[in-house]
Amino acid sequence: MLRLSHQLFIILLFCLVGCGYQLQKPLVISDHRQAIFIDGDRSLALKLKKQLRSQGINVSDSLSNASSRIILEVIERDSRNLTLTADSRDAQTAHRLSVSIEWLSLRKHDISSQPISTSIILPPTNVHAELIQLQNPDNVAAQQSTKERLQRQLGDRIIAKILHVIRFNSR
Repeated sequence: MLRLSHQLFIILLFCLVGCGYQLQKPLVISDHRQAIFIDGDRSLALKLKKQLRSQGINVSDSLSNASSRIILEVIERDSRNLTLTADSRDAQTAHRLSVSIEWLSLRKHDISSQPISTSIILPPTNVHAELIQLQNPDNVAAQQSTKERLQRQLGDRIIAKILHVIRFNSR
């Protein structure tokens, strides 16, 4: 009979196999779509550039050297109260971030000209993320730092979803 630690290890392995973790492959984008110029919301563009470069994707800092262009546009950046406590103080705030991503293929007519878009790799696609913040009216400073941390987490979640969309459309 197997010891409890061995049984737990086997169960953990089955969970990893069942969730598809081993199927996650690195992002591969064909060479004719690289270098990618990322345009739009500055903070999201910087995060996406960092993620793409960490996966070995060629990212261009200028449109003139790019073979494709990703446009990130923030559609909605919203914080709203969800519930009220018995004394009419806010108990929760929902933070929502919605971004549109569009990916265009670029081609130059000649060496001195700016590239023009020739085809759509990914039509404008909306990506959403939402987080809930519990409110404590007695600690305003902590709420503000929590809100800033949640905004960073929202950005990270959006970038993860955008990478998933890119991975799906890079074939």
